[in-house]
Amino acid sequence: MVKIKSIEKIDVNSKRYDLTIKDNSNLFVNNLLVHNCNNLWGHIEKKISYPITLIGSVKIDGSSISIIVGDDKIDVASRTYVKPQMISKVVGNREPTLWDKIKKFFGYKPNLLIKEMVENDDQFVVLAKPYVEKIIQRLNDGHFHFPKKFILRGEANGKSWKGSGNKNNPDSKNEPNIKFYGIDDYSSGVAVKVNNYTFKLFMNIFGFETCKEIFNKEFNSREEIEKECKEYFKNNMVEGIVLRTLDSTFSAKFLSDEYDSKK
Repeated sequence: MVKIKSIEKIDVNSKRYDLTIKDNSNLFVNNLLVHNCNNLWGHIEKKISYPITLIGSVKIDGSSISIIVGDDKIDVASRTYVKPQMISKVVGNREPTLWDKIKKFFGYKPNLLIKEMVENDDQFVVLAKPYVEKIIQRLNDGHFHFPKKFILRGEANGKSWKGSGNKNNPDSKNEPNIKFYGIDDYSSGVAVKVNNYTFKLFMNIFGFETCKEIFNKEFNSREEIEKECKEYFKNNMVEGIVLRTLDSTFSAKFLSDEYDSKK
């Protein structure tokens, strides 16, 4: 038996990695006792109170993707990078002028590249293109009232989107697609999550698929939430369940130990 000498909180601004251990959330690393990142009930229960109504939807094992609708343009973003739909690309070289030849004679290298604005062939932008076209169509219809600026958040998944690389990923054989799980209104300059009713209304208007909803019910304890999620995991090999309140002000992920153990 190893005795615990001390417990110390350390603030670190760097990348952290979660070593998930099935059945027991604790493990030793270099004589330090640590625990899985998803074992955060103590922190979560400071943010919520019971009874609480939660929506549970399938956590897609894919890549985060956002479609950002602004005043005069629509951009696509991965988890950390904004990817414009049009980019400047080299398409050839021009013939040097007399001035170019003079500069070269004196040791200066003239820029002879010809650039044009072309469609971005980035994987995220290509996947999002039909969704962007549908958004533009609906915005131009004039029949619906939309926020001035908003962000659609989803998961890119399917054949060419590996996600975590788990061989049991239920979406790995599907045609590439986006399943959406939320919308932020940033008309004021600050992103605010819209409630579940508004989110579903938007998805119906656009005709977009959402992450599968498993339950929408009231819970009176942490144990009831755990039981509901684990019952679903018994017959469904998914990465986890995303839990959200109806107003979308709170969300958390309940991950499947079984799914992680199959990686």
